[in-house]
Amino acid sequence: MILLLAALLLTTAVCVVGGYAAWLLTAPRPRAQRAAAHELPHVLIVVPVFDEAALIERKLENLAALTYAPKSVVLVDGGSSDGSVERIARWIDGRDDFALLATNLRDKTAQINEALRVHRGAEWILATDADALLAPNALDELVAVAASDASIGVVGTRVRPASAHALEALHWRATDWLRERESARGSAGIVAAPCYLARRALLADLPSDTIADDVHVACRAMSEGLRVGHGATLVVELRSPRTLRALLRHKYRKADAYLREIFRFLPRARQLPAVFLWRAALLTLVPLLATLAGVALVVDAAQRAYATDAAALLTIALAFALLFTARPLRHAARFAALAFLLIAVSAAALLAYPWSRQIASFPKILSSDELS
Repeated sequence: MILLLAALLLTTAVCVVGGYAAWLLTAPRPRAQRAAAHELPHVLIVVPVFDEAALIERKLENLAALTYAPKSVVLVDGGSSDGSVERIARWIDGRDDFALLATNLRDKTAQINEALRVHRGAEWILATDADALLAPNALDELVAVAASDASIGVVGTRVRPASAHALEALHWRATDWLRERESARGSAGIVAAPCYLARRALLADLPSDTIADDVHVACRAMSEGLRVGHGATLVVELRSPRTLRALLRHKYRKADAYLREIFRFLPRARQLPAVFLWRAALLTLVPLLATLAGVALVVDAAQRAYATDAAALLTIALAFALLFTARPLRHAARFAALAFLLIAVSAAALLAYPWSRQIASFPKILSSDELS
């Protein structure tokens, strides 16, 4: 009976994931479009900063190399004590299109709010992290996507880590593909935090408890009848988890932050496109079903004394050895490992959510010494 219950739970979870995959795979291929020169809007680039001395000059040079012309840049410092402010001040001296906004706000959400309060001119905002490097034509491509359809409210990018744990790199490739296919279905579910372009109205006055600004701006856009687009431009993330321990901590914080937005916008589900419900199910229903199924299997195994069955353990060990020695099976094993990791951290975040007290100021994934 317990084994039958586990099978039912797992089948339901697989059906949800399979339904989502089939929905994406049957989406039409998107067409690339370009905006006319006279349609180009002024874009305000907002860079939240806190103790980024190891990266900030490289970020400034990267932004200066952008080929998109009608733009201005504001770097919002949250009280850095590592020399970031001094480096920024020296670098932007004499550059009218760059500005430094010094605050004591270490919260990324508050920094974005302050930047938009002080700098009111631009209709479109590019939010980008200090550890993200953009291609020279990145902003041109994002604006082109936004200008191709008046119903687009926010545009995301593809992301690749410069150096990361193998599962983190795999995760970015998978999520890039998901957002592209979702966009072809009408709207992507989220954008990536390292870099995204959004209408000012969608970023203005972010709620103070917003942790995942990238998820919030996407959900806000969809709730207002706007689409979430996906650009082909690639952004390189310089600071990514390189160890399994760092990866687990990072994914847990991300899952917890995502859940906050899921529950915030769930009461408006009728106004939101199907992709929101698919994403909500993947983050809540699937981990819950998988966890319950796992518990049922453990109970059943204990009852049948499988846990001490040497033959069963040997069979499992041989199966895993085969998975990691044959190349095609090795790739499948990595996807399975990533799926297991994401389900596990999502389930943990879901169970701990009522006690979550996370804020939008995460500890750095890597220290300055580790960035070299």
